[in-house]
Amino acid sequence: MNPPIARYSDDAEKGPQSPDAFFARPNFGPPGPGYQAVTVYQPSVEAVQGSPRNLRRRRFWHFIVCTFLFIIALHTFLETRTRGEIGYYFSHGDYKTGPSKCEDVVNWTTNSLDHPYEYPFHAQTSVTFPLSALDMFFVSEGLLQHGDFEVSQDLDNHSDKAVVDIHVSYRVPDALDEATVCRMHPEADEWGVGIFTPLVRSPHRERHLKFHVHLRLPAVDSSEKVLKINSLTTDLPLFVHHLPELASVYFQKLKLHATNTPINADLVAGDLMIFEASNAAIHGTFNASSSLVLKTTNAPINVHVNLMNADERFTTLTMRTSNGRIDGNISLASNTSDSTKGKYWVSARTANAPLRLAFVDAPVDSTLTLEADTANFPAEVSLHKTFEGKFDISSSMWWTPEVQWHPVEDPAKRERKRQVSVGQVARSHVRGNVAWDEDGKNRGEVTLKTSNSPVRLFLD
Repeated sequence: MNPPIARYSDDAEKGPQSPDAFFARPNFGPPGPGYQAVTVYQPSVEAVQGSPRNLRRRRFWHFIVCTFLFIIALHTFLETRTRGEIGYYFSHGDYKTGPSKCEDVVNWTTNSLDHPYEYPFHAQTSVTFPLSALDMFFVSEGLLQHGDFEVSQDLDNHSDKAVVDIHVSYRVPDALDEATVCRMHPEADEWGVGIFTPLVRSPHRERHLKFHVHLRLPAVDSSEKVLKINSLTTDLPLFVHHLPELASVYFQKLKLHATNTPINADLVAGDLMIFEASNAAIHGTFNASSSLVLKTTNAPINVHVNLMNADERFTTLTMRTSNGRIDGNISLASNTSDSTKGKYWVSARTANAPLRLAFVDAPVDSTLTLEADTANFPAEVSLHKTFEGKFDISSSMWWTPEVQWHPVEDPAKRERKRQVSVGQVARSHVRGNVAWDEDGKNRGEVTLKTSNSPVRLFLD
């Protein structure tokens, strides 16, 4: 229903009742006794209204201009990224790699007989590196590729070179023409393989390339010898990484990086090792003597870790994920003359997933610092009977932390009795310490946290 329309008259007594007269300032007469007249100045406001049709027209042309400028900017950006050095770059250390950094572009040997259904076209090639290289690296850039990367030790034991076999599978005959694969030698004693494909996403699935990159290392003469590799680095998104049991290879530095694909290591040993994945799991057995870092997101970490220490600097282990379980069996070892002592720092963190750590072995008189936490799921840690030091365990206010232990024999065979002390700070928070003698009460430290779930500490 429409509101009533006001009626105005030109009554001689009331004056003309027009809209202007309605908004006119009324005359209230002189102020009353005890009041002072105050004049308030109010500037006149003129409402300027444009024609609705003109306003719509201006908005329309504004939209057209903005859209046109956006299309030009996007086109320029894509053209730049798909041309020359700017189109392919990867930051590796302090330098950039790309097709212009290639030393040798590979020559392919083609084959179209194997696997005729999914990938009817195949090509192979090989490159070599000097085994003494300070760094061996593998990089990839582009949206039209995926594959897997593996390392094995099956070359002749007298070889002083590492061999890289590269196999590529594809669906249409000219798909490989869009890729640049090469051996790289950007700095002295640094050798690598680069795989570069266009950065523009193709709507045609048949133009994708599937690579298999196989790094082959020489075998050793006997089980007592170890092949030492200075450094191996990968940055291979969408490449599954697989390291089979490399019992006689030792990496001074090993850094593997993958995206949306897992990292699996049957057995790998090294000094400084970093394994990074996102949205994919990390599995395997790792032997580290200096530092080990395992990082991913939205996926589990399931590992066996052996940490070696000489009681000088801490040997460290870092595990990070989110929305994925951490499940680790950890052995601590010492290479001192009597295989005792040792310093170890372990940090494990996830969220929205369970956390379980078990320290299955540790030297007598060793020092362990542990920080472990999750959220919204249970957290559980089992410490070896040699652990001595403080512990701090907490959860949300309605969960009571559990500390469990049982009598065990003295691991040092000194006929000592283990002393355990537990004190409740709050319903959801307990602190305590465990020691075989007075000197051990402050030797190590364990912090274990979760929220909205149980938390348990087992003193084996």
